[in-house]
Amino acid sequence: MDLVVKLREMVEENVAGRTARDETPTISPSSAARGCVLAVAYELLGMPRPEPDPRSIRAMQVGTDGHRRIVRYFGHYVVGRELFFHDREYGIRGYCDALLYLPPDFAGDRAGLYALEVKTTGGLEFERIRASGQPREDHHRQCQIYIWGVSRYYPLFQVRGGIIFYENRDSLEHLIYVVEPDPTLADYLERLRRAREAILSRGELPLQDRLADDHWAHQYCPFLEVCPPGQEAVRRQRARGPKVPDRVAADILARKLLARKQAGARRPASTGPRSLDDLAAALGWTPEDES
Repeated sequence: MDLVVKLREMVEENVAGRTARDETPTISPSSAARGCVLAVAYELLGMPRPEPDPRSIRAMQVGTDGHRRIVRYFGHYVVGRELFFHDREYGIRGYCDALLYLPPDFAGDRAGLYALEVKTTGGLEFERIRASGQPREDHHRQCQIYIWGVSRYYPLFQVRGGIIFYENRDSLEHLIYVVEPDPTLADYLERLRRAREAILSRGELPLQDRLADDHWAHQYCPFLEVCPPGQEAVRRQRARGPKVPDRVAADILARKLLARKQAGARRPASTGPRSLDDLAAALGWTPEDES
């Protein structure tokens, strides 16, 4: 069929809302990035998940708005935004936040196409990532899926690597990590492919292909209510108590103290007698410091 004819038919179908859709369940990059094949299986089976609370909905809206704003920061290096890709063999379908081209006069011998992943986080999580000196595990995996998915869907695009951009929602600070393609991703994607085939054809759950019991992501899994292994993992974690690295806690405390002192330095000098509250603020003391 002539290409022009095919394009015309496609446009007319979209205008009329008659676009043919493949109803076979697919896997989103963010779901695959969790690293838990069992959780992906629950999603493919359409297992129920709790409705997000208003605060979570607002956080997601802020994140979506932030993605659009942050991509603009990369200016004319943006080749495309929300770049679609769909790999039918693996059943992974989604959108890469953006594709960047960094020319030689900017990036030197590292010039090329890069998949951009944007993440907005709260202050505590931002400091955890800063202290670790590397992207969070699931964010790194999601960026790798972007690199892989865009390269396979657009074979003429030779994606050189990925860029993960973090923004602290509280302070608007940012972190940037450049990541290289990870060859070990292939093994994980193959596990996903086999599990998806087993789920859709035989309804078999990969009960053993899941996160370790001590992994932090169990507490945030949307399928926790229907996942006995995840529930047991959370029970054990809660019995051990929360775990925050000493370095992270110290860094957060130092930043709070610095911000408090800077705020005090900007406060105009009082011309009259000071209250106990004023004196406490000037000394950097707050009631929670007693605990």
